[in-house]
Amino acid sequence: MALVDNPATLIGEPDPSDGSSQPMTTEQRGWLEPDSPSYRCRRITAGVLLAGAELAPLPLRQTAVRGAITGAAAEVSVTQVFVNEGSAAIEATYVFPLPDDAAAHRLRVQVGDRTIEGVVRERRAARASYEQARLAGHGAALLEQESANIFTTAVANILPGQEVRVEITYVQPLAFQRGQYRFVFPMVVAPRYVLGSDPAAEPLAGTVPESVFAPRLPAGRLRGDAVSLELDIDAGVPLCGFDSPSHEIVVVEEDGRSRVGVALARAAEIPNRDFVLNYRVAGPQISVASLWQPPADDQPGTFAVLAVPPLAAEAVPRPRELIFVLDRSGSMSGAAIEEAKHALRQLLERLSPDDTFNIIAFNDRVELVADVPLVANDAELRRARAFLDRITARDGTEMLEPLRLALRQPAADGPPRQRTVVFLTDGSVHGELELLAALRRDIGTARIVAFGIGTAVNRHLINKLAGASRGAAEFIYPGENIARVVDRTLARLSHPVLTDVELEWATPEGGIVRRPCPDLFLDQPLFVIERFAGLQPPRVALRGRLGDQPYVHELTSADARRHAGGVRLCVLRARQSIETLMDELWEHPQNHDELRREIIALAVRFRLASEFTSFVAIEYRTPEERAAAFDNATVEIPQYAPETSETALFLVAQAARRPRQEASDGTAAELIDVPRRDRGAAGQPVAVPSPLDHTPLQRSARRLKFAVWVLAFVLLAILALYLSTA
Repeated sequence: MALVDNPATLIGEPDPSDGSSQPMTTEQRGWLEPDSPSYRCRRITAGVLLAGAELAPLPLRQTAVRGAITGAAAEVSVTQVFVNEGSAAIEATYVFPLPDDAAAHRLRVQVGDRTIEGVVRERRAARASYEQARLAGHGAALLEQESANIFTTAVANILPGQEVRVEITYVQPLAFQRGQYRFVFPMVVAPRYVLGSDPAAEPLAGTVPESVFAPRLPAGRLRGDAVSLELDIDAGVPLCGFDSPSHEIVVVEEDGRSRVGVALARAAEIPNRDFVLNYRVAGPQISVASLWQPPADDQPGTFAVLAVPPLAAEAVPRPRELIFVLDRSGSMSGAAIEEAKHALRQLLERLSPDDTFNIIAFNDRVELVADVPLVANDAELRRARAFLDRITARDGTEMLEPLRLALRQPAADGPPRQRTVVFLTDGSVHGELELLAALRRDIGTARIVAFGIGTAVNRHLINKLAGASRGAAEFIYPGENIARVVDRTLARLSHPVLTDVELEWATPEGGIVRRPCPDLFLDQPLFVIERFAGLQPPRVALRGRLGDQPYVHELTSADARRHAGGVRLCVLRARQSIETLMDELWEHPQNHDELRREIIALAVRFRLASEFTSFVAIEYRTPEERAAAFDNATVEIPQYAPETSETALFLVAQAARRPRQEASDGTAAELIDVPRRDRGAAGQPVAVPSPLDHTPLQRSARRLKFAVWVLAFVLLAILALYLSTA
């Protein structure tokens, strides 16, 4: 957020309604001093920076998202528009999120009528090329992957008055759960607590990337840009419904029953919460389906198998051992912790006398109800409820010790029980892979059911914890019933539908390739992508045990449907292979160099960004243009606070390397409302309501508050005019 060697950098201009005509200094703004009384002293109405004596808007003007969903995959283009409205050249850097399973495979930069395609290089080589071009005065763009779901864009030498468009294209598979597909576009990087920051905690995270400490605007302040989003859904079969639990959406185009276009209802949305779209298809559920794409551009053929497990008869309930691990750190304060506590109370009511349980609550300290799991009788349940009543959210997020404790606790006496760790968190930490490496030896036969709560969840952590333990990952948004989702998920996991799962396919030479797969549970599909040799897809067989009986489902080449969408399956397969190699790297650090070389080779071959490879694009300029780029400044685009974060002050303090700081008042500034697009008139699309939308009473209160501010401003203006003429 700061200009290089310029301590007087500003982010924001004062609201004229507060009677001040002077811009804030760094000390007055106090963005790194959340415990300062002046932290919330002024409202920001637009993002600005100060270069010398000049006041100019922040360079990021817009983020335009255009996506095409085809079947069970999506291809998305994200265009970031940077404009330099100052009188000197600048470099802009911006930390932003993408889905944790996204394969970023294209970078395109447009400067005026010139278009430059980015190339993939080893990370250090890409950075060296970028810096060389920047120092020489050429235009340049760099896309770096900091972690599985955090990226950084750097755009060098944006000349005065110049507009630069950076287009990033990625593909991703879509999650299928609860009978519907889910598309997620993350819009904000939530503040991250660095695991092991507390002096009493085990050191965990190694080198911490600067992106973790990216500058951040306080809640309720704007930086002057907006996001637009449009999606084209081509399901291939009739759609029977879609909704967004995060935003209001409108239908912008319909083409038959299987294709629809949707967009954000607001013309300019503030990017402070993730966008989520669910869609459902009509007709009977497909048990097993296969897609394939032929070899192309020196890349092998690829096939994908989607298996939705068949419905099984209701199993006889078995005794359960449930260890509830509750995140009570600062980022969970407010509505999140209360919803989580309410969910746990409801889940306690659903325990049977044959079940055992325990509750572990943590921030940078750990508290638990008992040293061993308790029998779910009336006395122990009362004890657990009293424990929940005392819980408040504050301080850091040291996850390793409570999760280890949940996995290592000795079992209660009685019949053997399947241990399930129910983990409720927003996942706002850095050091996910180190955490998983430290836990892997303790997981054993336990399952971790991880629930991400909030509007900007660290989905990478939640998915990894679930995958490492053959558990489940769920994401719960404000307005959804946490207890109902948790209860349904636990019921689904109480017995697997298909066990000992294995996928096999034939090679052209007559051999057989076998791949072990995780168990399948009710409403939880298996999605596998593999390469094949030859011109036609292979015969595929899915094997396992359905209850006590063997299960086999075979698909011939004729059964496979050719994937005609724009999403290249080979790119998805390469991205999954890189993810597997990254897991191996953290589990076997002694093989670091060899695994790193494999990752780089895969990423370069398939043109993918990774933690070891980056995209770089160079715009070679004339000597006159290069001369105008010298003596420039670097501008870091600040991050928004997530919409529901009521403790951004604490986390900003932690990001500033000042752990365990707390906000002075613990409340969040009200978000500035963005006017809605007119809807509902004749011939206009009708908005699909969002569960996140405020109630009529809340909207009326907000309008009343706005009216009071306007009236106060008018009265102050009249008073000032009267005093000046008196």
